[in-house]
Amino acid sequence: MRRHPGARERFTQSPKGLPAEVISGPRARTDALRVLEATFTLDDYESPDLRAVASGIAAEQNPQIRRRRAAALFHVLGRAWSRFSDHDEVDAVYDYYAWQNRGRTAAFWLWQLRDTPWLDDGNGAPSAPVRLCMRTTGTVAVYGADDERFLHPEIQQLVGRRSDVLRALGISAEARTEDLVECLQRLRRREEEGGDRDVPAALILYQALAERAFVRGAGASGEMSLGSVLRAFGEGCGLVLTDSGWRRPSQCLRGAPLFGPLRAFAPTFPGSEEFWQRLAVRLPNVDDATAVIKELAQRDRKQGRDEPDGTTQSIVLETLKMLAALGRTHPGALTAKRLGRLPLWTSQGWRSKRPVYAVEDPVVAEALGRECAVWCPGAELEQFRPLIGALRMSELAAEHVTVYSPGPAPADPDATALVRSAITHLREDLQRNAASVAQSLDCSWDQLADLTVRIAPHLACCLDLPDTGETVHMPVDAGIDWSSGTLYVRDTATLTRTSGVGRSIAARFPGSRREVALAWGAACDQAEKGRTAVQLSLADDQVRRDREAAEAERERRLRELGNEVNQRRTATKAQVGTVAGTPRTAVILPPAPSTPPPAGPSAPPVPPAAPPRRLVDPGRLRLVDPSGIITPPKPSAAGAPSARPSEYTSGTSGLPQPRAGSAIPQQHTPPRPYTGTEQEKVALDVVRKALATDDDWLRDLRAQRGLGADAVDALSRFYELKAYKDAEPDTVMLTPAEFQRAAESDDFFLVIVSGLEAGTAPVSVRIIPQPLQQLTCRPSSSVTVTGIRGAHSRVYQLEEDR
Repeated sequence: MRRHPGARERFTQSPKGLPAEVISGPRARTDALRVLEATFTLDDYESPDLRAVASGIAAEQNPQIRRRRAAALFHVLGRAWSRFSDHDEVDAVYDYYAWQNRGRTAAFWLWQLRDTPWLDDGNGAPSAPVRLCMRTTGTVAVYGADDERFLHPEIQQLVGRRSDVLRALGISAEARTEDLVECLQRLRRREEEGGDRDVPAALILYQALAERAFVRGAGASGEMSLGSVLRAFGEGCGLVLTDSGWRRPSQCLRGAPLFGPLRAFAPTFPGSEEFWQRLAVRLPNVDDATAVIKELAQRDRKQGRDEPDGTTQSIVLETLKMLAALGRTHPGALTAKRLGRLPLWTSQGWRSKRPVYAVEDPVVAEALGRECAVWCPGAELEQFRPLIGALRMSELAAEHVTVYSPGPAPADPDATALVRSAITHLREDLQRNAASVAQSLDCSWDQLADLTVRIAPHLACCLDLPDTGETVHMPVDAGIDWSSGTLYVRDTATLTRTSGVGRSIAARFPGSRREVALAWGAACDQAEKGRTAVQLSLADDQVRRDREAAEAERERRLRELGNEVNQRRTATKAQVGTVAGTPRTAVILPPAPSTPPPAGPSAPPVPPAAPPRRLVDPGRLRLVDPSGIITPPKPSAAGAPSARPSEYTSGTSGLPQPRAGSAIPQQHTPPRPYTGTEQEKVALDVVRKALATDDDWLRDLRAQRGLGADAVDALSRFYELKAYKDAEPDTVMLTPAEFQRAAESDDFFLVIVSGLEAGTAPVSVRIIPQPLQQLTCRPSSSVTVTGIRGAHSRVYQLEEDR
């Protein structure tokens, strides 16, 4: 082993470089350096002795002797590899004012060994190591058992486990990227010449390619770069085998073949998503989906079909599901401008014009479909709800449908008993086998079990079409008037049908209507056999009852608070000359700076001064709605677990008791536009105005440290105020004392007062009872509670008199 004598000193005080073009040098080395955009290698070595031995083996005519000598050279390299491996790779550089590094590549002596045909292939012919690979399960699966590129089995057996030498010589135990691409090209060429399309072989090759981490350039291993693979896949008609033939990556889509034969999709296999993404195969988008549906509609119209065939229905269904999923993740992608004129399959055929009605109840949909265009998406409407607005459809909700009987509809005790028994069996079935479906019920089970069945032979429904205001009357087989708790049916046979009463009952299970409608038939079967359902009391049911009880208790407290406020406000108005609320709060503002007159006629105009920031004046505020509004809890807030610690019990508090009189904080900081203390004072006055109280009824205790509340009313209820100058936040901070007071006291209100700086946001007072049972708590040094805007609360909106 010696330094290559052809190395040149290109730059002073720098290592010598061996040019890419060397007389009698390996061509593969030159090509590899060109890929790296390198012109030299540094500190490169050659081995004339190894070169001579390898050339002598290649010239040997006796195959047995040639193979034994090749195996012996392998063993020599393996035993001395600790010395050889120090010089198996060198730096590839570009000469521009100095050596510019381009990566690593194999040394010159190793390129010579790779390029000399001293190893036998599978057919016994001499071949260069760089063109061979080991016979393994993976390579046989890719190349086939009879491929000539395998290392001769006799040499492979004699070599043993010299994996380090094999890798250095470029003999891989896996198929090389270049070989995989070449196999794909061979498959394509065979098909172009009239052969069969070999999809399984192509999938094996794609999966093998997907397992490779493509490099930037050809390194010491000689693997193809990602750019080279992209160029190979984009040449000619492409190397992506689709159902429509061979395509370039730019001509096909990735993912499940949603559009059937109308678009070319790259094949799917484990790891295909990332692989095709690296090869710049894109996902289908909204424009692809709309174009496909338009093509299907146009084709059906030309062929005069009364109903789309199975292939068309499958493509439409998959396409609509894709659009609905996109609408849930990227709502802005679906707009009426893009989808408002999209052809839809309806009860009246393909329709591009509107109105088209989206109807949840299939009974109503079938009846209305005889008169109007009702959308037929091919599955339950609930799946496609994100599309309704973008498709400019008119949704017929429950409030638009009224069931009635034009003639007498007598109650049927036997049918009522059957339905009530079936309800109990339905409840038991769902509790045992589909707990999440049972919990999706949007009313109580008692409300379902109290339905009374009436037989109405001329049953009809009245539909108020939302877009035109037109009222339509049409016959139906079943329907429920929830206001009176009456189930109407045309005849008793409708009771057990999934499409009849089953669908009407299932309407109270949002997101699970199909499952409930199908379960109704089994429940009726159990009821007809006279079996008695088991009344289960599961943990989830208990949690739901506790949650409903807590919501009812908060609702009661909020209504009581509202009644108290209304009574005080009525009593105050009865007193002549009495002003409701509290005196105005004086807000000290700094003097406005005077503007000096312009120096001369050339002085630039002075821009108008910005209006001074100020707090609202509670005395000039007017309640928008003196009664306020009760905001219902959102599901996330309603289902929040109680944050009351188990060790907190009523009456064992270490917090101080409220002192007699008031404890009003004093202002100690220099005057500013307004201070935090002034903001809190204004907030308390706004709360007093909203609750129609005065200083004596709602005492200011902000200066009493450690109390855990800012004010206490005459009924010993605690109020913790959070004041904000602008819009109401959804997250607030509680101090440990405030958190403890909220956890211990049932008579604790968290009050959020927002919009206190004039002109920033509407003035609002939100009063939240039992905040720790509604809001999500995240303890730190203080406690952060989240979900303010979704809490069960009473809100008062105020505005300034002009």
